[in-house]
This record gives sequence, structure tokens and C-alpha cells, in this order.
Amino acid sequence: MRSDMELWKVHRRLRDLALGPFTEEGHRWHTLRSVLNKRMLKPAEAVLYTGAVNEVVTDFLDTLDNVRKESPSGVMVNDIASIFYRFAFEGISYILFETRIGCLEKNIPLETKKFIDSIGNMLKYSVFVSILPPWTNDILPYYKLYIEYWDNIFAFGEYVYITCMYVCTYVC
Repeated sequence: MRSDMELWKVHRRLRDLALGPFTEEGHRWHTLRSVLNKRMLKPAEAVLYTGAVNEVVTDFLDTLDNVRKESPSGVMVNDIASIFYRFAFEGISYILFETRIGCLEKNIPLETKKFIDSIGNMLKYSVFVSILPPWTNDILPYYKLYIEYWDNIFAFGEYVYITCMYVCTYVC
């Protein structure tokens, strides 16, 4: 049984966006998953991503080493969860968009930083939105902020996609 993703559907319905593989249900979900499974989960297909994954893992290890060296003790890695999230975002974006977004750089690009922060804030505000009654949406700031962070997440996806298409058109 799949998790109830009703809270994530709120933004998509409000902005008239497709639900996609995370939020779709029933036959449409099964169709989307079948297509993704063929392209990503079979060993013969997954092996195509090893170069990208190895590149991101290498940068991740370099990032950990640099953070460790910059710590007061020279051996401690503080806020490892944040580094793991950045590693995951970098790996996923490289596979999905075939481009790096700079999550593991010492100075993270502003658009990427906004994206990372928006995901964290969307998750934070989803707690408030899920427990407060709908009549509070126009009174309290939580719903508005929740939608705003979702807008930032989708805007970043569009930005990366358009950038990739532009580069491919003029470089390829």
C-alpha cells in the first residue's frame, strides 16, 4: 500500500500540475512506474549511471574530507545529515537532468541553495498544514509559505530543465 500523498497533491492541483510518480494513484501510477522501472531499475539500465554516481561519490568524499579538515579538531564532520542531503540531491539531479547542480561545492550556487532550503521548509510547514484546519489557510502564514516553497521547488526543476535544454541545443 502506498503512502497517502494528499498533502503533496494540494500544490499540484492549485497550480494545475500533473501528479507524477510520487503522487499519482491507481492505473496512472502503475503506468508511470512501469515506464520508470524499465529505464532505471533494471541492472542493464542502472549500469549506465555508474559513471555519474562514481563522480558524485568522489565529490562527496572530497567534501567530507574538506569539512573534516576545516573543523576545529581536524577530524570532526558536523551536520553530516546536511551533507548527506546535498549528496543525494546532487546524485539525483545528475541522473535525472544529466547535469550537476553544485550541492557539493564549497560555495553552493544561490539557486541550488534556495532549492535545498525550500525542500526543508516545505517539509517543515507540511506539519503545520496537515494539522491545522483548512479555514486557517487564509489567516495563518503556514499554508501560504508551504505553497511558496513548493513553487520554489518546481521553479528550480524548470530552471535546471531549461538550462539543460539550452546547453544541449547549442553545445550538442
